[in-house]
This record gives sequence, C-alpha cells and structure tokens, in this order.
Amino acid sequence: MSTEKSIIGYFAFTRDGQVACDGPACLIAGSYKAMTEFLAKSRPLQPARNKILKTTYGEIRTGIRMGAAYAFDAQS
Repeated sequence: MSTEKSIIGYFAFTRDGQVACDGPACLIAGSYKAMTEFLAKSRPLQPARNKILKTTYGEIRTGIRMGAAYAFDAQS
C-alpha cells in the first residue's frame, strides 16, 4: 500500500454537518471508539447522528496544503 493511501485515523462530521474539531483544528482520532468518545464528551446534549469516516495520509496532506489545521490523538 502506498503511503498516500495509508489510513491514519478517523475524522467526523457532526450531526449539523460541521467537522469535529478540538479548538481550531480538525480532530483525527486513532480509532472509531476514540472518536465516538470525543464526540460524546464534546457534544453531550446532541444525539449521536455523527458521521465518522476513515482518513488517509494523502487526504490529511492535501488538507494541510490547503491551510487546514489538524489535532491528532496519541494513537493516530
């Protein structure tokens, strides 16, 4: 597998269509479970209609080139 397609972790869209962030940075969690736990803590009053997706090194690199900021947990 090429580096570009290597899965780095998970990102999420919240139920209102926003990218899940930790401060100004898009959060990348190392596991699906870690992302669900982050969302439960950061948005406890919202129903769990979040969309959690895998993300690759190439997608993150493209985002950085476009000016996006990222926050990674220890696992990712």
